[in-house]
Amino acid sequence: MNILKKLSLSLALSVSLISGVSANVIQTTSPVSMDSWGGWAWQQMSSVTLATGTNEILGLSSSMNIIDQGWGGVDPNSNQVLVGLFSNGVNLFNVHVAGGLHNWTFQSFNIASNPSALTGLNAALDLINWATAPTVTMQMFAAPLGYPGWQLHANNATFTVTSTTVPEPASLVLLGLGLAGLALARRRQA
Repeated sequence: MNILKKLSLSLALSVSLISGVSANVIQTTSPVSMDSWGGWAWQQMSSVTLATGTNEILGLSSSMNIIDQGWGGVDPNSNQVLVGLFSNGVNLFNVHVAGGLHNWTFQSFNIASNPSALTGLNAALDLINWATAPTVTMQMFAAPLGYPGWQLHANNATFTVTSTTVPEPASLVLLGLGLAGLALARRRQA
Protein backbone atom coordinates (compact mmCIF):
# COMPACT_ATOMS: atom_id res chain seq x y z
CA MET A 1 0.00 0.00 0.00
CA ASN A 2 2.90 2.33 0.76
CA ILE A 3 4.26 1.94 -2.81
CA LEU A 4 0.83 2.74 -4.21
CA LYS A 5 0.70 5.90 -2.12
CA LYS A 6 4.12 6.97 -3.38
CA LEU A 7 3.21 6.32 -7.00
CA SER A 8 -0.04 8.27 -6.55
CA LEU A 9 1.90 11.14 -5.00
CA SER A 10 4.41 11.05 -7.87
CA LEU A 11 1.59 11.10 -10.42
CA ALA A 12 -0.11 14.01 -8.65
CA LEU A 13 3.19 15.92 -8.59
CA SER A 14 3.70 15.24 -12.32
CA VAL A 15 0.23 16.49 -13.19
CA SER A 16 0.67 19.65 -11.12
CA LEU A 17 4.05 20.37 -12.71
CA ILE A 18 2.73 19.83 -16.22
CA SER A 19 -0.40 21.91 -15.68
CA GLY A 20 1.71 24.71 -14.23
CA VAL A 21 3.88 24.73 -17.34
CA SER A 22 0.99 24.75 -19.80
CA ALA A 23 -0.96 27.74 -18.46
CA ASN A 24 -2.74 29.91 -21.01
CA VAL A 25 -1.39 33.44 -21.47
CA ILE A 26 -3.79 36.15 -22.63
CA GLN A 27 -2.22 39.37 -23.93
CA THR A 28 -4.26 42.39 -25.05
CA THR A 29 -2.86 45.55 -26.61
CA SER A 30 -3.96 49.04 -25.62
CA PRO A 31 -6.27 50.78 -28.11
CA VAL A 32 -4.36 52.80 -30.72
CA SER A 33 -5.21 55.07 -33.64
CA MET A 34 -3.48 55.22 -37.00
CA ASP A 35 -3.65 57.65 -39.94
CA SER A 36 -2.12 56.97 -43.35
CA TRP A 37 -2.37 59.19 -46.39
CA GLY A 38 -0.78 56.70 -48.73
CA GLY A 39 2.32 54.68 -48.63
CA TRP A 40 2.87 51.06 -49.57
CA ALA A 41 4.84 50.73 -46.32
CA TRP A 42 3.74 48.66 -43.37
CA GLN A 43 3.02 50.79 -40.32
CA GLN A 44 3.20 48.98 -36.98
CA MET A 45 0.27 49.85 -34.74
CA SER A 46 0.77 47.60 -31.69
CA SER A 47 2.67 44.53 -30.59
CA VAL A 48 2.91 41.82 -27.92
CA THR A 49 5.93 39.63 -27.19
CA LEU A 50 5.29 35.91 -26.82
CA ALA A 51 6.83 33.99 -23.91
CA THR A 52 9.85 31.84 -24.65
CA GLY A 53 8.75 28.38 -25.71
CA THR A 54 5.25 29.37 -26.80
CA ASN A 55 4.18 26.60 -29.14
CA GLU A 56 0.46 27.12 -29.68
CA ILE A 57 -1.82 30.06 -30.37
CA LEU A 58 -5.28 29.23 -29.06
CA GLY A 59 -7.02 32.46 -30.02
CA LEU A 60 -6.58 35.74 -31.86
CA SER A 61 -9.18 38.49 -32.03
CA SER A 62 -9.21 42.18 -32.93
CA SER A 63 -11.54 45.15 -33.24
CA MET A 64 -11.39 48.71 -34.56
CA ASN A 65 -13.22 51.53 -36.29
CA ILE A 66 -11.74 51.94 -39.77
CA ILE A 67 -12.22 54.09 -42.90
CA ASP A 68 -10.64 54.82 -46.27
CA GLN A 69 -11.79 58.44 -46.57
CA GLY A 70 -9.71 59.22 -49.64
CA TRP A 71 -11.18 60.17 -53.02
CA GLY A 72 -9.55 57.22 -54.83
CA GLY A 73 -10.87 53.72 -55.31
CA VAL A 74 -11.85 51.38 -52.51
CA ASP A 75 -10.49 47.87 -51.88
CA PRO A 76 -10.88 46.72 -48.27
CA ASN A 77 -9.08 43.46 -49.05
CA SER A 78 -5.89 45.30 -50.04
CA ASN A 79 -6.08 48.62 -48.16
CA GLN A 80 -6.01 46.78 -44.87
CA VAL A 81 -4.91 46.07 -41.34
CA LEU A 82 -3.21 42.76 -40.59
CA VAL A 83 -1.92 40.87 -37.55
CA GLY A 84 1.32 39.00 -38.13
CA LEU A 85 3.77 36.67 -36.42
CA PHE A 86 7.38 37.90 -36.40
CA SER A 87 10.61 36.25 -35.25
CA ASN A 88 13.53 38.66 -34.82
CA GLY A 89 11.71 41.09 -37.12
CA VAL A 90 11.15 38.54 -39.89
CA ASN A 91 7.49 38.16 -40.89
CA LEU A 92 6.39 34.51 -40.74
CA PHE A 93 2.59 34.79 -41.05
CA ASN A 94 -0.14 37.42 -41.62
CA VAL A 95 -3.90 37.42 -41.37
CA HIS A 96 -6.24 40.17 -42.66
CA VAL A 97 -8.31 41.57 -39.77
CA ALA A 98 -9.91 44.73 -41.26
CA GLY A 99 -10.14 46.79 -44.43
CA GLY A 100 -11.01 50.39 -45.28
CA LEU A 101 -14.32 51.40 -46.87
CA HIS A 102 -15.47 54.96 -47.67
CA ASN A 103 -17.55 55.09 -44.48
CA TRP A 104 -16.52 54.48 -40.88
CA THR A 105 -17.24 50.87 -39.97
CA PHE A 106 -16.65 48.87 -36.82
CA GLN A 107 -14.85 45.68 -37.77
CA SER A 108 -13.98 42.75 -35.55
CA PHE A 109 -12.07 39.57 -36.28
CA ASN A 110 -11.91 36.23 -34.50
CA ILE A 111 -9.53 33.59 -35.84
CA ALA A 112 -11.85 30.86 -34.51
CA SER A 113 -14.09 31.59 -37.51
CA ASN A 114 -11.15 30.91 -39.85
CA PRO A 115 -9.67 27.51 -38.87
CA SER A 116 -7.25 27.45 -41.83
CA ALA A 117 -5.73 30.75 -40.65
CA LEU A 118 -5.31 29.34 -37.12
CA THR A 119 -3.67 26.23 -38.56
CA GLY A 120 -1.34 28.40 -40.68
CA LEU A 121 -0.43 30.58 -37.70
CA ASN A 122 0.46 27.56 -35.56
CA ALA A 123 2.41 25.99 -38.45
CA ALA A 124 4.48 29.21 -38.67
CA LEU A 125 4.96 29.15 -34.88
CA ASP A 126 6.28 25.58 -35.16
CA LEU A 127 9.11 26.85 -37.40
CA ILE A 128 10.60 28.92 -34.57
CA ASN A 129 13.75 27.55 -32.97
CA TRP A 130 13.42 28.73 -29.36
CA ALA A 131 16.96 27.45 -28.58
CA THR A 132 18.36 30.48 -30.46
CA ALA A 133 16.55 32.84 -28.03
CA PRO A 134 14.56 34.74 -30.66
CA THR A 135 12.29 37.69 -29.96
CA VAL A 136 8.88 36.49 -31.14
CA THR A 137 6.06 39.00 -31.46
CA MET A 138 2.52 39.28 -32.72
CA GLN A 139 2.08 42.68 -34.36
CA MET A 140 -0.90 44.61 -35.69
CA PHE A 141 0.09 46.74 -38.66
CA ALA A 142 -1.52 48.80 -41.39
CA ALA A 143 -0.73 47.97 -45.02
CA PRO A 144 -2.12 51.01 -46.87
CA LEU A 145 -2.19 51.23 -50.64
CA GLY A 146 -0.11 54.06 -52.07
CA TYR A 147 -2.31 55.02 -55.01
CA PRO A 148 -3.26 58.73 -55.26
CA GLY A 149 -6.44 59.46 -53.34
CA TRP A 150 -6.29 56.38 -51.10
CA GLN A 151 -6.17 56.73 -47.31
CA LEU A 152 -6.50 54.46 -44.30
CA HIS A 153 -7.49 55.54 -40.79
CA ALA A 154 -8.25 53.41 -37.73
CA ASN A 155 -9.42 54.30 -34.22
CA ASN A 156 -9.45 52.20 -31.06
CA ALA A 157 -7.62 49.36 -32.79
CA THR A 158 -6.72 46.53 -30.43
CA PHE A 159 -6.00 42.81 -30.56
CA THR A 160 -5.86 39.91 -28.12
CA VAL A 161 -3.70 36.78 -28.37
CA THR A 162 -4.23 33.67 -26.27
CA SER A 163 -1.22 31.35 -26.28
CA THR A 164 0.16 28.42 -24.36
CA THR A 165 3.40 26.58 -23.82
CA VAL A 166 2.72 22.85 -23.86
CA PRO A 167 5.53 20.52 -22.78
CA GLU A 168 6.97 18.44 -25.62
CA PRO A 169 6.46 14.65 -25.38
CA ALA A 170 10.18 14.10 -24.78
CA SER A 171 10.04 16.47 -21.80
CA LEU A 172 7.09 14.57 -20.38
CA VAL A 173 8.94 11.24 -20.75
CA LEU A 174 12.00 12.68 -18.97
CA LEU A 175 9.82 14.07 -16.20
CA GLY A 176 8.11 10.69 -15.79
CA LEU A 177 11.44 8.83 -15.70
CA GLY A 178 12.79 11.26 -13.13
CA LEU A 179 9.77 10.81 -10.89
CA ALA A 180 9.94 7.03 -11.26
CA GLY A 181 13.63 7.17 -10.31
CA LEU A 182 12.79 9.23 -7.22
CA ALA A 183 10.13 6.71 -6.21
CA LEU A 184 12.56 3.83 -6.71
CA ALA A 185 15.31 5.59 -4.73
CA ARG A 186 12.95 6.28 -1.83
CA ARG A 187 11.79 2.67 -1.91
CA ARG A 188 15.36 1.36 -1.74
CA GLN A 189 16.18 3.83 1.04
CA ALA A 190 13.26 2.53 3.10
